[in-house]
Amino acid sequence: MPRDAWNDNMMVLSEFIELPEADREGIFPYIWTVDKKQNLVRVLVAAPIVESCEDRKNFWVMLKELAGLDKVETSTVDIGR
Repeated sequence: MPRDAWNDNMMVLSEFIELPEADREGIFPYIWTVDKKQNLVRVLVAAPIVESCEDRKNFWVMLKELAGLDKVETSTVDIGR
């Protein structure tokens, strides 16, 4: 996407997939890359790629839960009794 077409309705893909479905209306996900001249550019991401990223993210969350990595450790406080 040409730099002059960039706008506030564009959002990095990693942030976009964190939005609830209802908040995505009118927002366009993109990723950063470089063109042949090594200029930083935005590439819009199609819906199937967004869905694939969400699927992989959900799978990663499930794996972390199965491994017990998402459990919050609590510590007891010694109040001197």
